[in-house]
Amino acid sequence: MASTQVSNGVFISYRRRGGSELAQLLKEFLTSEGFDVFLDVVKLRAGQFDKQLLDEIERRPNFLFIHSKGALSRCKEPKDWVRKELACALKSKRRIIPILLKGASFPKPGSLPRILAEFEQQQRFDYNHDVWEETKLKLVAMLKGSSKRKQVSITKTTLIRLAAERPIRLTLATSETRFEVLLPCFKEMAKSAESMLSQRGGAPRSVSMIEVRRLTQSALSQSVGQGALESIRASNLLFIDVSGISRDSVIAIAGIALGMERAFHFISMRGDEDPQPPLPSEVSGRPIIRFDVFGSSNSHLIHKLRELLLARSDAESR
Repeated sequence: MASTQVSNGVFISYRRRGGSELAQLLKEFLTSEGFDVFLDVVKLRAGQFDKQLLDEIERRPNFLFIHSKGALSRCKEPKDWVRKELACALKSKRRIIPILLKGASFPKPGSLPRILAEFEQQQRFDYNHDVWEETKLKLVAMLKGSSKRKQVSITKTTLIRLAAERPIRLTLATSETRFEVLLPCFKEMAKSAESMLSQRGGAPRSVSMIEVRRLTQSALSQSVGQGALESIRASNLLFIDVSGISRDSVIAIAGIALGMERAFHFISMRGDEDPQPPLPSEVSGRPIIRFDVFGSSNSHLIHKLRELLLARSDAESR
């Protein structure tokens, strides 16, 4: 077995046809939940990478299999990669969670090769994007279960607790270079908001759980578009840097956020010029907030962060 174990690790296995989009979505979501996720990238299944790939399975206690329609059809072939990954997960006694997609059916007893026979006994997880918010919390509950074989009891109380434990997420749509400049500023604002709430009457446990992340422009590419949607959906507050990414990206991200009814603000650093031509009216009905990166004139957003913390605090006290 690989020497270095990742206690919160998750390995995602899938067929490219029918499973890649959900695999990307789950990677984005589970990474945001604090899991160390290894996504089995099909194009890397070659040469010396095969041993490295199987080592990654052994390093992680959780193995998710995207069970799309026909995903097990080639498992009778000894060289099939899905077969190899499932066999490795079974042999190393990983917690295996088959995620059953619409149109796929669970294998009948005796239909798989003997090396995969135990797979038929795994507790499956039915995927339903129509109730995605509840579905993903149930998945987190299963991954955090203490036993590889134990049935996890998922009650309403469990879902509420998991939701309360999730960090407050601030997402910045900006370039990598500007993110490095803005990040310290956002962290300092978060501390100021926490301090304000603490003076109100004691900071709750979750006040320190503020996470600042970057939404990359590449996340909007066709191959991982669903992952970008999940990243925006998971944000408590989205900041779109009008001078840090292209005008088309600004409009696209703002449009997605509007459609999802996610809270967002346009931002820019002091001294930046406004995008030309101006943003269209359907996304420009709000001012561009100018950041004084090295100053202290960011009170508007500090209060926004404080409002988020207050809402979290009130929800937890109920």
